[in-house]
Amino acid sequence: MEDVSGWNPRNLCDHCLGRIFARVSTGLTNQQRGQIARAVLSSFSEGGRADGKCILCRDLFDDMERYAEACFQRMNGYQFSTFLVGSTVHSNILENEKVLQERYGDRGESLKKEFDRELGKILSSMTGKEFSNDPDLYIHVDLRYDSISIKARSIYIYGTYRKLVRGIPQTRWIHGSGETVESIIGEPLKVISDSIDYRLHGAGREDVDVRMLGNGREFVIEGVEPKVRNFDLSTLRREINESGKVFVTNLSFTGKDTVERIKKERYSKIYDITAEGSVRIDSEKIRSILSAMDKKVIYQRTPLRVSRTRSDLVRERMVSSPEILWVRGQRFRFRITAEAGLYLKEFVSGDNGRTEPSVSSLYGDRFHVIRMDVARILR
Repeated sequence: MEDVSGWNPRNLCDHCLGRIFARVSTGLTNQQRGQIARAVLSSFSEGGRADGKCILCRDLFDDMERYAEACFQRMNGYQFSTFLVGSTVHSNILENEKVLQERYGDRGESLKKEFDRELGKILSSMTGKEFSNDPDLYIHVDLRYDSISIKARSIYIYGTYRKLVRGIPQTRWIHGSGETVESIIGEPLKVISDSIDYRLHGAGREDVDVRMLGNGREFVIEGVEPKVRNFDLSTLRREINESGKVFVTNLSFTGKDTVERIKKERYSKIYDITAEGSVRIDSEKIRSILSAMDKKVIYQRTPLRVSRTRSDLVRERMVSSPEILWVRGQRFRFRITAEAGLYLKEFVSGDNGRTEPSVSSLYGDRFHVIRMDVARILR
């Protein structure tokens, strides 16, 4: 850092001189404050502007129109209602400015703050848009490298989806490929909004081999870095539903707070489950066993199939309203209501004793689920 203790006001531009006294008066720009201060100091032969560039900002503020035009060009092509300007200033400038301002009573503001504000005023005039602390568009100027970057706030669309086929996971794997609920909903959104990516936020999830039927699962699809913010949701809905695999309804624009809300929801669900055993099923016995499990608390240790990614703990969940739909040979189908977080496959199989009681342990045979559907979410 340079030694600025001997700096003379004559070596500063009006902006940097006025910024020293930013908190002394209101209703003036820093440039106006600097002009007043220079006029006062001139009477003592100290205020006249020396030749050469401002020793602090290098006459940065004379270049504002260039920065504004460059930002305006970068903003072109984005739909937005509000914006915010930010900047990065070389640390040496800020450190020197701090020392300088402390010399005069530490009643000023930073170069960064003035630059952001003044550039924002010019861009507001050029675009007719307002600036906001929660903007559609964020413009960042890196004064160290004379570079400009644009970041668009994500768009969020709420809805409910039904997954009509098996074999489709809810979200994309990091290194995976193939269709997912996320991609079937997100790809059309990516095209319509000209986003760079998308993210699905669901109110819970179903296994890859489980259909999500009935009234559907709540979700929010996020479009990342969109250029288009205003479009017809009916077009998006139609393009998604044409897949024949995922069907969405109740689409509406929403905010990030909805993501937080649906992530916290803990809805009970009604499931239709088809299970198979090793011998012919005794119809009356299986009906009696399931009936006895109404309002039963099930104790489940984290299943083996997810133990690598989940904490090893025992959770308590309740089942209710069990109903046998049919019994055929070694198979039977039943409907049951389960609290959020209950592992239904393990409720049937017992998971080698990690779930108690289970349908298998009570019946005395090893059952496994061959088909399962979420029939309805209770919300």
